[in-house]
Amino acid sequence: LQPSPKNSHVYLLYQTDRSMPVAYKDELKSSSTPPPLLDVATATQECGTLNIITMKPFSNADQCIAIVGQYESNHILRYMRIGENGPMNKQLPLRRVGRGLKSSGQNEFRIPSTRAQQHNWLQLIEYFSKEGLPQAMEELKPILQHMTNGVKPWYNLPSGVPRPSIIAMVSNLGQADLLTNFVCTAGDMDLSKVLVFCTDEETLKLARGLGLNAYYNAVLFENVDTKAAEAFGDLTFVSVMWAKVVAIHVLQQLGCNVLFQDADVVWNAEEYGTRGKNIHPLDIFEKPEGPNHNHNNNIPDGVFVDHNEDYDILLVDDGARNVMFAPYAGNSGFYYVRYNDRTKWLFTSFVYLSGDLLY
Repeated sequence: LQPSPKNSHVYLLYQTDRSMPVAYKDELKSSSTPPPLLDVATATQECGTLNIITMKPFSNADQCIAIVGQYESNHILRYMRIGENGPMNKQLPLRRVGRGLKSSGQNEFRIPSTRAQQHNWLQLIEYFSKEGLPQAMEELKPILQHMTNGVKPWYNLPSGVPRPSIIAMVSNLGQADLLTNFVCTAGDMDLSKVLVFCTDEETLKLARGLGLNAYYNAVLFENVDTKAAEAFGDLTFVSVMWAKVVAIHVLQQLGCNVLFQDADVVWNAEEYGTRGKNIHPLDIFEKPEGPNHNHNNNIPDGVFVDHNEDYDILLVDDGARNVMFAPYAGNSGFYYVRYNDRTKWLFTSFVYLSGDLLY
């Protein structure tokens, strides 16, 4: 949750008195006194299930919240007094709308065009064909085995053998200057764990010339533009985003933990490599202890990762606070994903839904 002075309290409703904290049950059931202010652990100690609804506090919106008895649902139904073309008008009856509709009438989540849908169908057919995903997996196995010192993560790993992590990037020819800059600024950092998915043969030659592990598949990246995107969300941008979805999906099928980064992300040579604290960027995610757990490690100051097994994906904050990035504002340009059944299925669903998510 976003920490702020205005966002420090939670209004909690108990469905039955069995879910109330025992020590405060009488006080909570009293109609003559205001409900007590409790810490989270105390307030939820008897909650077998906790459903959380997030909303922007003090948004000045003319908004009402209704909790209705019905079959259990994990979706919020949204209604607005608005016509087909907006803006909001209180003289109109409430009607069901999607979460992307603004009070001005602008819809952030438009239905993809018929042309875009048909283009995506063809992409999916090619991707799941014999020359697509299955061939890519076979071609990547020797590359990954070389990068992981002989470990084959697509098999069940022997006891005591940690699952390998790699850094994955995607680049077309239009981003070649960014890829070159990444290598130049890396200094003496070990780049043997970096794998670049190249969307054209020219970028493949460049990446290998820079000393990087690189992979190209003509079927997977046939429809990816070679030029740089001119604007966020244009057709070139969308085609490269397809490559980014595909790259992580393939690696997840092969059992790898992945730190994905865009080509415009560079590593601080003063922190990483022998000129810095002599650590690898993957150490931040793979070390068994974080900087607050062991003061003798070399993790950069201000960087902390909870190294328990509870998280599946760590994403950098995008900074955007609009409906398109709600509710967690994750940025797909830098994130770490652990391999497990949940993340494997998540990225498979991204491929299935790519026509809706990307266009």
